[in-house]
Order: sequence, then C-alpha cells, then structure tokens
Amino acid sequence: MALKAKKLAAMLRSEGWRPGMDIRQTRTFEHVSEMCGCSVDGSAIEGAKREIHLGDDADGYNIRDLYENLVVTRSTGEPVGASFVNEYMNPQHPRSLQEAGAIDAIDSSMFMGITGQLMVIEVLKPFDREEFVARKMVPSYPSPLEQEKWIGLGTVVDPGKNMLRVPEGTPFNMFGFGEEYVQTPITRKEGGIIGLTKEAIFFDRTGQITTRAQDVGYLMALSEEKETLGVIIGGTTDPTYFVEKRQFDSAPVTLDLYQQASAGSGAYQLSYAHTTRLYPFVNDVPSNPLEDYTSIRTADQYFSNTVDPNTGEPIVVGKPFILAPHTKRIDILQILQAENIWKATQHGWGTAGAINTISPSPLDRIGMTADQFVTSRQLKAQLVAQLGCTASEADLVWFYGDISEAFRYVVNWPVTVVQAPSNSEAEFNQDIVVRWKASKRGRMAIRNPRVIQRHNYLTQTSGA
Repeated sequence: MALKAKKLAAMLRSEGWRPGMDIRQTRTFEHVSEMCGCSVDGSAIEGAKREIHLGDDADGYNIRDLYENLVVTRSTGEPVGASFVNEYMNPQHPRSLQEAGAIDAIDSSMFMGITGQLMVIEVLKPFDREEFVARKMVPSYPSPLEQEKWIGLGTVVDPGKNMLRVPEGTPFNMFGFGEEYVQTPITRKEGGIIGLTKEAIFFDRTGQITTRAQDVGYLMALSEEKETLGVIIGGTTDPTYFVEKRQFDSAPVTLDLYQQASAGSGAYQLSYAHTTRLYPFVNDVPSNPLEDYTSIRTADQYFSNTVDPNTGEPIVVGKPFILAPHTKRIDILQILQAENIWKATQHGWGTAGAINTISPSPLDRIGMTADQFVTSRQLKAQLVAQLGCTASEADLVWFYGDISEAFRYVVNWPVTVVQAPSNSEAEFNQDIVVRWKASKRGRMAIRNPRVIQRHNYLTQTSGA
C-alpha cells in the first residue's frame, strides 16, 4: 500500500524537515526513492523493484493530493491545502502565482522532490514492455567517459609453446597482457521535458500526467531498441564500426561487424582491406535459412573456424542465442518441438535397399532451450529500413551467437529525471507550474564480433 501524501508530509516534518531544507537529506525521501527504484538524485537503478506509482487507483498517488499536502507555507510549514489550489490553480484565476506574490510565500520542494521520484517510475514503465527484447539481451557498461578504450580484452599471452614447463633450477617464464584494446563509439544524450500545468493540478489529471511521462519514456525506450538492433544487424543508416588493436597490429584497425568470406561489400572488410592481418574471421553466413537443427550445425561449423586473435586457439562462445523476426516464432516452435529426425539413404519408401533412420532431435541434448530463441517485432522493420531488405527477405534473416559477449551498452547515466527551477515565464505563458526533464546518455558498442553471426542475408534461400 502506497504512503499517502498527508502521511508523507507528516513523516517529513517529524524528521525535522522545514521550508528551505534539502528534502534529499531525509530518511523518508530515501525510502520513497527506494520504493521508486531510483537513487535520491533521480537516476534509475537497473533491476530495482518499483513499488509505488502515480495513478488514480487505490494504491496510487494523485497529483492534486500531493500538491495540497506537500506544498507548504514558508511561515508556518503547514500544507497549503485545497483552498490554495482552488484559488491559485483555477484556470480562470486572472493572475499567476508570481503576479499574486504567492510564489515567495510557499515552499514546494517537498512536492517537487517526491513527484520527481514518482515521475522516474512512469518514464521507466515503457522500458519493460515486451517488444523491447534486444536491449534486454545486451549488458550495460557504466562509464564516466563519452568514449573510451577497453584495455586487455584478450587472454593472457603465451610467448611460446611449452613455456609453462620449468626445468629444475631455472626461472619461471614471464607472462603478461599484450598492448590491445577495443574502442567504443561516442555516447549520445537523449530525453524530453514533461510539464505540469495548473489545469492538471486543479482538475486532478493524474492519468494525463502519467501518460505524458510514459510517452516520453516510450520514445526513449524505442530509440534505444532501434539503436541496439541497428548495431546487431550491421545497419548502415547510422553505422557503428568495430575498432580494435591487437598485439600484432601496428595501429588500430576498423572493421565491419559482419565479415564475408569473399571481398565483401562492406566499408571495412578484413578480406580485402587487411589482407595480411592474422586470424581473419567470417561471421556473415550465406544461404543458411533457419529451418531445423542443420541450420545451427552450419553456424557452429563457422564458429569452429574462428580463433582467438591473441592465441590462435578456438574462440569460446558462451551461451548462444538465436534472434529472429517475430514472423519466425511458429517455425521456431516447430524446430524446438521436433521429436524425431528421419534420414533416408534413398528417397521413397518402396525403393529396394533404402534405409530409413529415426533419431531424436539433438537440440535439447546439446543444451539448446526455448529461452535461447528470441523473436523481435522491431527486427524485421530495421532489416528493411537499414539494410534495404524486402519484407519477404527480412523474414529469412536471423542471428546466432553470444549476444551478451558480443555487445555492451555503454551508459554515462541511466534514465534520470530532474526538476527544472521555477520559471515565471513558463508559468505566465503556458500555465506550467512544474517541469521535469527525463534524460539518459549512452551508446551501443561492439565488444567482440567473433562470437556473433548473421545468417541468410548475403545469399538467401528460403528453406523448406
């Protein structure tokens, strides 16, 4: 059950809060922030549980009740109450708070602080929507820098064969990290402003306020999802390239995310731009539709030819996921639920000498489970928009690999809601009493392209 506004005000006053004091220093405000799933500065905490909300339901806070109880007079510290709202928030009132001189007689820091935290919840709600699946698959990487180098992503270098063997009386060999790094792209800032008008307070339009906040949140979540998918598919609308320097490189090397076996059509194809570079890899797999276990077998065969760029040892792919357009969800169920695999040495049951072999499906026996198959409604749209696929072509493209290892979402700051300082101009022109700004800064980055594959894009076949 949510703490109601009147009780909140009483708890704050019992802690000794008075007009002019910083509400963020109170334990009550910290508690409200925890229940909102954010820090006291209005930054969302990833994975935190959100227990309270703005709303007209029994457990929700409504905006008028908050204003009446959390805005107080400076002289007494008592709530302004319904009479103040009726007098100064009425749209027919001829004067603004500034003009009436009321703005200097009241303290609204409690109201602005509490509603700011509640606004974080409303902005974050769209991020939990079912259709935003790609971003949920990519881990966040907190960073204080707009661009940085991830140092030493490779394994420890073995300077030679059998260097672990130490004959009696001889010193141990020195092992170390070679000079190597991956460079992230420059992060970007996004956000929007939500305004609270006199009318919204007077008529208690709590639902309208939450809708506006969620609309801003939806646009931010959608932008993040499109950006994530744009990088995963190797999009060309706003391309993100992979920049790395390995021990054998004299300078950083820029690569396309997906490398082709032939010369390729990308801007930075390893096969022709860096013909002498060690350990090339191919992760753009042609003519491999997602139709049964053989599609995954082909993908694994390509991975078996990919090596660690430092050691030349086989690359390690952790838990692989399949990402496909939402239109493939029925086909995926068929692949997963197949109980028997039939093989025949010759076509036709009646052929003399024909041998028919029946075996169980191998997928569950190698640990492939339903949670490793993910479909996205937005994926098809981005394949069409960014790679120029037709709708029918986009249905046949799919992705396979350890997405959580291949990518990171660099976060300078998560979704954060801050309240703007009082602005008499905004109040006078638009009857806006309070404004909140929701913003975030981050960027999708490629961490290791060797553990992700794109299938059936270069040369398409439709399968069965």
